[in-house]
This record gives sequence, C-alpha cells and structure tokens, in this order.
Amino acid sequence: MTGFFLKIFVNIPLLFFFLLPSNFFIPQSINDNNPELCFVVYSKNSLYGLNLDNSFGEIRFRIETQNQRRVLFIDQFKSDAYQTVAAMNDQGTFISYFFFDDQISQISPTNFTEIFGSLLFDQISIPSAENINLLSKSFLINNSSQVFADENQKGYIIRTINGNSEILEIQNHSLVNNGLDLTTQSNGLLNDFYHPFQQKKRVETEINKRISEFSIQDGFVVLENAQPQQDMIASVVFDPENNFIYLAFDKDFSRIWLINLDGETIETFSGFERYHKGNIPKIGITANDLRILNFSNEGLMVRIIIGAIGILIIILATIFVHIQFKKIFQLFSNVFFW
Repeated sequence: MTGFFLKIFVNIPLLFFFLLPSNFFIPQSINDNNPELCFVVYSKNSLYGLNLDNSFGEIRFRIETQNQRRVLFIDQFKSDAYQTVAAMNDQGTFISYFFFDDQISQISPTNFTEIFGSLLFDQISIPSAENINLLSKSFLINNSSQVFADENQKGYIIRTINGNSEILEIQNHSLVNNGLDLTTQSNGLLNDFYHPFQQKKRVETEINKRISEFSIQDGFVVLENAQPQQDMIASVVFDPENNFIYLAFDKDFSRIWLINLDGETIETFSGFERYHKGNIPKIGITANDLRILNFSNEGLMVRIIIGAIGILIIILATIFVHIQFKKIFQLFSNVFFW
C-alpha cells in the first residue's frame, strides 16, 4: 500500500511537468543576434511597438496606480531577477530602452520607478527635445539607447555612451530603436539576415510603406517583418489613444491578447474560439501565464482538470478502502483471538 501511494505522489508532479509548455524551462542565454526592437509611428494615430526576447526568461505585464494615473510596466526576467524595460501610462507617455551591452547593468522595477516615476505618474507628457537637459542626467541610462514618446507626436531617442549623450529626433513621422551601436559592430556581420542592423532596415522599410494609414495590424506586420531568429518573441503594439495594449507570442500573430489599461483587464482579442476576460493580478501576468491559458484548446484543459479530479477520487477511495479493511481486520482479530 505504501508503494502505491509513493507512485501516485511521484507521478502527479511528472504529469504536470509534461503538460507544461516545452519552452517553459529554457535556460537563459545571450544571443549575439539581438532580436529586440522598438518603434514609434505618428500617422493618423500614434502607435508604439516592441519585440522582446522571451527566451532569456519570463516577460511580465503589470499595472500600478499613483496620483490617479495608471501605468503598464513590462518586466523581463534576466540574471535571476526582473528588470523593467518599458512602460506606458494612461496619458500615452511611452518609455523604453535597450542597453548596448546586455552585461552592463539592469534596471529593477524599483529603480525604473525612481528614474521615470515623475514622468509616468505626475507629468502630462514628455518634455520636448529642446527642453531636455542632458547635463542633468536625471532620465539618462548610461550605455543605452532610450525611447521617449507621447501621443501628442513628440518622440525622440537619447543615446548615451560612456556618459556622453545625444538626442535623435523623430524623422518622417517615425523612429526605430534596437540599441544598435555600429561603432562596436564588425562590418563583416552587418549583412547577416538576422543582424540587428538588417532587422532595423526591414522594419523601417515596412513602416514607410504603411505610414499614411498605419494601423494596429500594420504594427504587427512590422514586428513580424523584423524576422528575428529566436522563436520565443513577445510582440507588443501600444494604442495610446485608447489605452489598449495588444500582445502576440512566439511569432504567432493569429492569436492576439488585449490589455485594457483603463480597466486593468486582459482578454482574448482575436484568433481564439471563445472570448475570455479577466482582471490582471497585482503581481502582474506573464507570457507563460497566457500561453498556459490558451483558450483555443479548452477541451484539453477540461480533460486535464477531469483527469486530476479522477486521480483525487482514486486516492480518496483507496484511503477509504484501506481504513475499512483495517476495521474489518481488527474485528476478525478480536473475534478469533479473544
């Protein structure tokens, strides 16, 4: 009997292990062909986009409220801790950054709020480029390329290398950033299809094709045409006018999730057999949470739940039979050996 219980308690964790997505336990690594990229487009509407590498670790989406202002933060798990890599508030202010060297530093959620909290929770919009004081360094992250944008069509990149900063203002109603520092790149690698330089060129070309009527769908087309080598990519399109954030994972642009920043909710937007909606927990919701909650395959989830209940019933029935057997054995012992 003891062996039976041991097998059950060993096999149940194995069952859930095999049901988890195969990419759940991928170790962290730094890929030379960085797939991460950000764009800002000012067309009939203001739209922002991000490709983030999910193979390093988890991507988390969380919402905080201060001074009656809501902010969506995007965190990336690297080197055993979360770092905040982008944010958008309910006034359309958008901030993101990429380090030129992934090994240099990380910005924890607390540090990100310390640096950018006043812009996100207190200000109506970002300061204009001519009013940025590069000497104050209050918003600057060393050895990085930062994007600042708002829905009033103010946007620019601030590049800071070894403490020296420059502002790159928006050109032709758009900008593209991927933290690319050509001064450190080998010219022999620039023609590689997956090189960040080539990804950036493809994105710029696709944006220019669509700039006059740029839409949410165009945003995903642009992110798809970056064509990063990695399969685990979190693609995000921000609609600051409506405070909607659209999510696609693993290069599957047929299934789109929607975060409503005003309502602090997550819902299935397109490509799912059934519509579902829920509140985003205070701790946030992760890319793998949404992968597991793939409602297009609800039949499988129902069978898993039924199977788990069945296993529980078997365990309880076995315990009951074992208890009854002991009672009968004791009764016979008392009768025959009294």
